[in-house]
Amino acid sequence: MKTWMGLLLLAWAGVVLAGGVYKWVDANGEVHFGERPPADVQSQAMPMQIAPIPSSSDDDAERDQRRQKLLNAFDHDQVQQQAQAQKEKQQEAVRARNCTIARDRLQGLTDSNMIYSLDANGKRHYYDDSQRNSAIQNARNGVDRWCD
Repeated sequence: MKTWMGLLLLAWAGVVLAGGVYKWVDANGEVHFGERPPADVQSQAMPMQIAPIPSSSDDDAERDQRRQKLLNAFDHDQVQQQAQAQKEKQQEAVRARNCTIARDRLQGLTDSNMIYSLDANGKRHYYDDSQRNSAIQNARNGVDRWCD
């Protein structure tokens, strides 16, 4: 691609140099440039210089450096995306497990007529209606939190 651009630049420069570039000022004081000045205006031929085309080995080395830098950045991004995907997968597994636990707890509370808790000695303490309703509401809150 750079070779074609260089050849195109040389061809254009040849056309410009062959015809010459002129500078002139019109009646309004505006400066103009062109290949052919108007006949009724004084013009000045402009010297043209063509910058040398850089060697292709320098371009190749720079291109290789840029390509390697892009590849390294791509690899780094890919590793980060994989790590993020793994983290999200683990979080989803925890969420699914917690959802199952919350639903099972709610099902157990709503299916049972008598709900109790155990004290430190293992003795049962049965819930009254307000305690039961509170436990069921807490279980519903857990389902809302962990399940979609």
